[in-house]
Amino acid sequence: VIADLAAEWELFARQVCYGYDIERSAIEFAGGTTLSESDDVHRTSVAADRGWQSSGLLVHAGRAYEITAKGRTALAQIPRPWESEPQGISIRYAHGRPIGRLLGVIISEPDPGIGRRRVSEVIDLGRDAVLTAPLDGTLYLRVNDFWNELADNTGEYAVTARVLTSDK
Repeated sequence: VIADLAAEWELFARQVCYGYDIERSAIEFAGGTTLSESDDVHRTSVAADRGWQSSGLLVHAGRAYEITAKGRTALAQIPRPWESEPQGISIRYAHGRPIGRLLGVIISEPDPGIGRRRVSEVIDLGRDAVLTAPLDGTLYLRVNDFWNELADNTGEYAVTARVLTSDK
């Protein structure tokens, strides 16, 4: 679909680097479902060796969501594993944020008028965050690392989300 390609291109153009791992960074677009205040929580996992991954959660502009993450990943293997939890490792940074840090982006459904998806700025989540959605769309997540260093990453984060506020 052209709308998917355009959204993926926008994210690629923001972060392109020498050796960009196209295969591991390819986005599998999967729409989300709405979570209400009466629902408990939405649960998903985020693999460290992949780029943007659908959380399966459809967020709505103006609603606040509590996002929490736990788990451990390894972001390099040599000379020994660089282990990280969702807040990241502050001795090395990729794109201005600690490697290993949980990040998000919201990708809208295609706009029927123009046939394109809107893509939010990257959202810094870490271990605990309150996300007020800037637009309607599916929340995509990734473990921060250089786009050309995904292949040696292992592990995943378990992420939960719950609604803090309803539509305004």
